[in-house]
Amino acid sequence: MEIKFEIIGRETIKPSSPTPHHLRRYKLFPRDQFSPQQYIPVVFFYINPSHTTRGSGIDGGGDSYDETANVRSEHLKESLSKTLTHFYPLAGRLRDNLSVNCNEEGADYLEARVTNCGVSNILE
Repeated sequence: MEIKFEIIGRETIKPSSPTPHHLRRYKLFPRDQFSPQQYIPVVFFYINPSHTTRGSGIDGGGDSYDETANVRSEHLKESLSKTLTHFYPLAGRLRDNLSVNCNEEGADYLEARVTNCGVSNILE
């Protein structure tokens, strides 16, 4: 089965507070300097509440799916922003093979909707 999805949101999330000046350059360990660069995406799956409790929303209050998804998305963005202040190199960019420039450029945040199957199908 081919999974069909649409990207419904894309933005860069920046840390909620600035990186201290003395931490702006994060020196990589020798082991990391010589390892190949890898991009490791993280994907979170959430069940569409309208499929399980039609029309009742996540809290039973009658919110539509889009409103519930928007609240969930905003909460994830806020949490990521706060987390990046503690793990500041994740919001920076690789400067060379020796260090990360912790310049608060942010982390990519993409939101997508799968249109033809559920989470259980993906996990199978």
